[in-house]
Amino acid sequence: MQHSTGELSSSLKYEVMEDTDGKVVGRLWSDNPVATYRELGTGLVGEASPKNLPDGINPVYTQHPWFIPADLVDTDLNAVYGLPEITINHRKFYRTNGQPARQFMAPAIKTAGEDGPDVIKEHVQKELGELGK
Repeated sequence: MQHSTGELSSSLKYEVMEDTDGKVVGRLWSDNPVATYRELGTGLVGEASPKNLPDGINPVYTQHPWFIPADLVDTDLNAVYGLPEITINHRKFYRTNGQPARQFMAPAIKTAGEDGPDVIKEHVQKELGELGK
């Protein structure tokens, strides 16, 4: 498990293009599965947590707890997230019901949509100013 390494933010990709109606449209995504888990949450906890989802997006969540082998993660999940530790056959595990949604992409997309016209206007005015020199 990577914790606060920037791995998630560096996995983000985007695309901006003009659609068939002449409108500028964009999309943001990540191929890192952690981005999906963070955006939507996981398990019962993720299902119950508030989130802003586009119409037609209806995630399906695991409905039972699961175990994470402690020797497969490089972080103490009990210390960081409070996950209970249990030992089964002399092997330590963390038990979880999931994690809450901690959206970062949906709010960024919303902000970009709201700020987009002003950003474009600023850049156009700057470039026009450069032409007048």
